[in-house]
Amino acid sequence: MISLRTLLISSLGVAVLIGSAAFTAPNAAQSISDAKSAQEVNVTNTETNPVLTRDVDNSARQTFQHQLNLTIIDGQAQAEGNLAVPAGKILVVEYVSGFSTFSSLFGSSIVAGMIGTFRGGETVFHHFPFNDSRSGWHSVAGQSLRAYADAFGGIKIIVEREDTQGQQNVRVTVTGYLVDGQ
Repeated sequence: MISLRTLLISSLGVAVLIGSAAFTAPNAAQSISDAKSAQEVNVTNTETNPVLTRDVDNSARQTFQHQLNLTIIDGQAQAEGNLAVPAGKILVVEYVSGFSTFSSLFGSSIVAGMIGTFRGGETVFHHFPFNDSRSGWHSVAGQSLRAYADAFGGIKIIVEREDTQGQQNVRVTVTGYLVDGQ
């Protein structure tokens, strides 16, 4: 036979379980109130006030990536290289990165990188910083950006180091996409 004590403890346990479920369950009135407070959003796309969008999967885009291998010669602090843009195209640069190795015998930290782009009759320079790796024997760079270049001027890459000792190689990679020019 079940004792009175066991019956009371079991009943109390069930009551606590039901009570906690009731307090943690969402309130139906609260859910209706939240739904009523939500507002509709209307987007108006007129000729004088168009909605700005970005086409993320446009087949007119052609992926682009190119690596420049630059050499800073002994006695110099910088090197530069040019990158051509195909005729009738505009290059949209989205990322630039760089890498160089140096030691106590040759080269030094790469301290600055610049990417010069020519578009619409004007050349502008975008800077991307280099940092030394933890080992201290590599300079690395990586920078997201948005820059435009056309076939008339293309791109100029310049890297600069802090010393002029020894010959040093620097690898710079440019990625983005090509679109039809205007």
